[in-house]
Amino acid sequence: MTKLLELTEDEFEVLHELVANTLDEMDTWDLADAGVPLSDYEIVHVFNKLNRLQEKQNAINKLNRLNT
Repeated sequence: MTKLLELTEDEFEVLHELVANTLDEMDTWDLADAGVPLSDYEIVHVFNKLNRLQEKQNAINKLNRLNT
């Protein structure tokens, strides 16, 4: 199942920062002892999707600036 979440630019930035901070905190935990690498957590996949969305938007913004 796919869900659609509509965010303003500011809301997206807040969400991106929150997920990044959460990953930073998780990275400092002793996950190796738990036997679960950080890449196995769903939040890593969410963060990767957020990064791809941000990269696409940056590319669109750059093209728009070049065309004006």
